[in-house]
Amino acid sequence: MVGFKLHWRLTSSQTEALREFMELYLFPGGYGGISLVENDVANFCLVVRRSVLRKLGGWPELFAAIQNENRLVAQRLEGATALWERPLAVSSIPYGYLAGRPSGMWSVGDQAAVIPSFTGDGMSIALHSATLAAQMYLAGESADRYHEILHAHLSRGMSMAIALSRAMVSGVGRTIALVGLSILPSALNWIARSTRIPEEALIAVGLESR
Repeated sequence: MVGFKLHWRLTSSQTEALREFMELYLFPGGYGGISLVENDVANFCLVVRRSVLRKLGGWPELFAAIQNENRLVAQRLEGATALWERPLAVSSIPYGYLAGRPSGMWSVGDQAAVIPSFTGDGMSIALHSATLAAQMYLAGESADRYHEILHAHLSRGMSMAIALSRAMVSGVGRTIALVGLSILPSALNWIARSTRIPEEALIAVGLESR
């Protein structure tokens, strides 16, 4: 997968329409989202299969294709001004990566686990892994034991997130998701819980939700 990120200044009407919302969208071969960040700047980011990007030709063609595919994205960005000359791009994102037992290294954050964008809880995983590593190191535990416990905390949610991510970039998966969630919108709550760090794991390191 290849990731893109670009900041925009939207028109005032589109800025207000987006306020307090994060919009997620699907398109052939990928998915993305747009939300407001500081100073009412809109953060527009997405991930796409490398094969789709290569077939289209590059960022300008991909951007045009997304707007043609998704009328809401086109509406949000109509009259908008890009704040950067070109988007930030990251290639070969290792979604689904879980560090093994790297010879005594205490891997945290993305070096420990890379959960698919928009389907998981990447920031929480970074904080959780760092807290767990610090606590176990101070308690005299080994790095191998740390990774064993971290795997137990993350593996179930990671598996669910990977399955969702793969489904979201396929035509059949997008159709099923749209129809299924329109019929049973409460399923989103179950999906969110299933891709998050288990509550008991958070409680164990003192990061439980409040």
